[in-house]
Amino acid sequence: MKDDSKYVPCIIDGLLSDDEKVARSAYQALHNICAKRNISSKEDRFQNPIKFENFNSVYVRGGEYNCWSEWWSKAQNHTAVRLWAEAPHAGSREADGADWDDMMSCLRPGSGFHDPGRAEGIVFQKIRRMGTAAYPYLVHYIDHEDLAVGKAAVLVLNALTGQQRPLLNASNRTQLKAEWESWLKKAGIERRAASLEVVRMMVSGRTEAEVRLLLDHLASEDFKTRSRAQEDLEKCALPHADLIRKTFDQAKDAEVRYRLDPIVRNLPRWQAEEARIRSKPDLLLDILKYLPEGTPEELRRRIEKLHRELKK
Repeated sequence: MKDDSKYVPCIIDGLLSDDEKVARSAYQALHNICAKRNISSKEDRFQNPIKFENFNSVYVRGGEYNCWSEWWSKAQNHTAVRLWAEAPHAGSREADGADWDDMMSCLRPGSGFHDPGRAEGIVFQKIRRMGTAAYPYLVHYIDHEDLAVGKAAVLVLNALTGQQRPLLNASNRTQLKAEWESWLKKAGIERRAASLEVVRMMVSGRTEAEVRLLLDHLASEDFKTRSRAQEDLEKCALPHADLIRKTFDQAKDAEVRYRLDPIVRNLPRWQAEEARIRSKPDLLLDILKYLPEGTPEELRRRIEKLHRELKK
């Protein structure tokens, strides 16, 4: 539901409607809001508090109404709902700025998600705070080349959404990803904010000669030079994807292949995001609006220039 922050009181009142269609619509809307805003009846995992099997019970619907009326009467919940409208992209910005490869690697064991003392538990709680903005990223990892990473993605999705979809194996990964993508579409969940990481690459301005020099530095005998070159390549890889892939494929130096491997593996994801941005240039306006404090003015000007070029 779009603009859900405007209609919460009306939806709650609709629970008691004598018109079955109105009451059912209110039930559905509240169920969708809970899923969208990560309002859960459980603390350790997502469980939607609105259960459709209880709809036909007038007694239960009355109880739901009393519960949600009490919820709405609290000032902090009014504030929270107002913030839905004022900061709709907060979860998206956090999700877009996250190091998903690192987080999924941490979740790879497939357990410990609810243990705050373990790294897996810390990462799980971080993803949970992102809300539905995290779901498309998790779905992206379902068909990851590392089966354990794909399994972890499905386990986290099940835990966050309260679903019990089949666990992943080598034979069902494609089908399972398609099912989750279909669910995202039906739930109206999509990535709205553009990835600042990808936008930075699109406007990096590095020339081919500069990138070739960085690739040469990966084979340097100096550790700091190799590390700096890898970091710089990660910031400008997208416009030079073909050159980087070719270098990786032809490299005989194990160190060069080791440092290029994570970049090459990320290229498909970065390229998919670039295509999305090019097809919807106004995504860049959100990037400009929410640029972190202290962002160099030159970067802002480059993003503005890219927006103008893509809008032509």
